[in-house]
Amino acid sequence: MAIVLMPPTKDEGRFTTHPTTVFTLPLPAGNFVVNAIVPIQFLTPHGQVTCQYQFVNGSADGGTKLATAIGSSPTPGGSVFGFQTLPLTDSVTINAGGGSVSVVCTLAPTTGQIPAATVQPGASMTADQKSSLVFEPQP
Repeated sequence: MAIVLMPPTKDEGRFTTHPTTVFTLPLPAGNFVVNAIVPIQFLTPHGQVTCQYQFVNGSADGGTKLATAIGSSPTPGGSVFGFQTLPLTDSVTINAGGGSVSVVCTLAPTTGQIPAATVQPGASMTADQKSSLVFEPQP
């Protein structure tokens, strides 16, 4: 079953976006590399979906913290606006007592119209526990 992303609301010509929690993964205390795959279906060609991690009793450093997809024009000869898959990855430290990692997605307009998009079945998140996290500087 698809998760409908909350559409933005328009008041006095300005849009207000409303984040939607796609899923949450509870974790014990420790270090993890967390990966998520979020398949998005655009129902209109004028939207942008941004997904990111949110943490309870934890913090992150590194990786892709934010992933964005933009709705495309209709496919030739059809009315499908398209599917895009958003990958997220990050290194996470969960503090004593345990916590959780959630994927939260926000739908915003790319034009003046209210967009529509869903998260399709097949969204997933994994966490691989590590004894330590080593961050190497990137060039």
